[in-house]
Amino acid sequence: MVRDGQTEPLYQGVRDEWETQDRRVETRSAVALRFSLRQQPVGVFFLRTSSEDPPLNEHDVQLAEEVTNAAVAALERAYDLENAVLGQEQMRHLAETDPLTSCFNRRALMQKLEQEMDRAARYATMLTGMMVDIDNFKQINDTYGHLVGDRVLKQLANLLKREQRSVDIVARYGGEEFVVLLPETTSAESRNFAERILRRVATHDFGEAGRPVRVTISIGIATYPDERVSDGESLLRLADTHLYRAKSDGRNRFRD
Repeated sequence: MVRDGQTEPLYQGVRDEWETQDRRVETRSAVALRFSLRQQPVGVFFLRTSSEDPPLNEHDVQLAEEVTNAAVAALERAYDLENAVLGQEQMRHLAETDPLTSCFNRRALMQKLEQEMDRAARYATMLTGMMVDIDNFKQINDTYGHLVGDRVLKQLANLLKREQRSVDIVARYGGEEFVVLLPETTSAESRNFAERILRRVATHDFGEAGRPVRVTISIGIATYPDERVSDGESLLRLADTHLYRAKSDGRNRFRD
């Protein structure tokens, strides 16, 4: 605590500097209190009065300490709450994310599919579900090894996520199968999307540098509303039926 800035030796250098600049010393008293969060110094509480105010005293220091301690306690509670919220968010993210591809996992997909079906029914909009499967994936694993197979899965997942809109959902359904949900998307728009994905896969460099892997995919498309679709599971079943047709017709194509 500095009671009087006009006489305090600590301020002598400042007073001399201001005198050469013909500046009046406005500060009468000052209190500076360092404070810490989690035993780490993080800031200083600074209080000062002007030359017209009465000087600060020990009572003012005590009051400043009480204010600082209350502020520190509030900040620590806020940090605890923020960390708890972030922890819950991280746990939720881990619970609904496929660890290999970082897409939504099957459990999260079914939850989001139910939400999207409800929204499409409530607002009379369209919802497309696409089943995407890597052709002859077992042969890739047998020829190049499972590490390369995992790399191909991650590369395809990244390709699908790059092509998706912000409202679309990409999930790993299981094995080498992915599901893409396209809200408010017509049948014609779905076909355009499928054709674009097929072209991207055909020209993409899969595998490792110096050891490319040729990859093709087959796609089954189902769009709600459809008399064969009553809920999310039936939408996926219909998409899976069309995927089977794409496989039977020679692979590397889509069917709807």
